[in-house]
Amino acid sequence: MGMHDGTTGWHRCLGVQAALTFTSVSAVTAQEQTATVAGAKIGDVVNACPPNNLGNVSLSWCARVSAANTVAVKVTNPTAGALTPTSPSTWAITVTQSVA
Repeated sequence: MGMHDGTTGWHRCLGVQAALTFTSVSAVTAQEQTATVAGAKIGDVVNACPPNNLGNVSLSWCARVSAANTVAVKVTNPTAGALTPTSPSTWAITVTQSVA
């Protein structure tokens, strides 16, 4: 899929649904899982959305392209106790690339 932002040019979007399983996340730590997104490159913009609140509103997450064709999703627990996210969860992952 392509889109034009009106100023800098065209962008291509790559998307997948990926089942990610996070185990208990210790207090004030993070856990990372990866998913394959064909065509993803270091420096691309990534958006990752779980289908629910992961079972605890205190958890947060971020995503990045960690290697060619690989997106890493990190779940962080900022609390003083261990938390276990709802798993497995099917995440919607979108990678946006600039196209010259």
